[in-house]
Amino acid sequence: MPTPGTGLGSFAAFITESVYGNDPGSGYKYHRIVKSSWLPTAEYTRGNRGLGRLGVSSLRNRVKHVEGSVTIDNQYEGDEVLLLHFFGGTDTFSLNNPVSGTHTHIFSPSTTRKVGLTYHDNLVVSRAAINGVKLNKMEWKITNENLETTFGGVGKVHAEAACDTPTFPTAPDVLALDGTAPAGLVAKLDTVAFNIREASISADFPYTTDREYLGFDAMQEPLPQDVMSLTGELTREYEDTTYSSKWIANTKGQLDFDYQSGAYITGTTRYKYAITLFEVVFGSARAPVESGGVLVEKIPFKAHINSAGQFFQVAKINAIGTAVT
Repeated sequence: MPTPGTGLGSFAAFITESVYGNDPGSGYKYHRIVKSSWLPTAEYTRGNRGLGRLGVSSLRNRVKHVEGSVTIDNQYEGDEVLLLHFFGGTDTFSLNNPVSGTHTHIFSPSTTRKVGLTYHDNLVVSRAAINGVKLNKMEWKITNENLETTFGGVGKVHAEAACDTPTFPTAPDVLALDGTAPAGLVAKLDTVAFNIREASISADFPYTTDREYLGFDAMQEPLPQDVMSLTGELTREYEDTTYSSKWIANTKGQLDFDYQSGAYITGTTRYKYAITLFEVVFGSARAPVESGGVLVEKIPFKAHINSAGQFFQVAKINAIGTAVT
């Protein structure tokens, strides 16, 4: 009897393409996954509907492509290629910063897009090699659990092959609770620490998925079709009127979620993973009374580009000593 695939043996592999849709064939980065769903999709042609038949004939698939997402528990090293493909542009890299042996990588949105990403969806039985992937969605789930990120994308028709042999990152996990301060997570509003229960952030960068040429059954290269958008929500105990006052006055704010590891890279320098939203507008911020217990408010927000041209970014300090490409 055949042995079915199981989730326990599944993992992701990815690499930047130099030519759109061409798998470089080596040099992949590997990452363990929480969950993954990359599914072939297409539209049916209408078929021949000639009268005298009880049904249509000559059905075909058109605009064939793959859409999906992967969710990972972040480590301080390992997701850089995925970040680069969502943000675009380049890895703003600083060698030996802040001290020798530690290096800073900053990812910020750019109109300059990467050519494409080859993504291998390894499912034990086989891998789906998806070329020409464009990442169009990124979501952060920020709680007292591990930092969790979901990347969504669209790519060319996949090919089946034998699974890769992975080598996984060994850097520490990105944890909200990672020993005593300054390790762990600090959330900030306008650079001042504040208390929250949890947060979610969703960034979207839509790509076309319906480009087709006559005589071709597969989707043509996806291209951006709208500006990036970033939305989210904070959940906190109702301690004061900070957010409702900002809403009334239409006052903007900066949000930071700064993680530091309990482990050191070298000396006294810790791994870091910092998410910065430079200017956000808060939605309604009032706590409903649902019981006699603690009042909890949920505060939606949207980010926009500030007067300095800043939108949002991820900054990492780790031991990767070259700029990510």
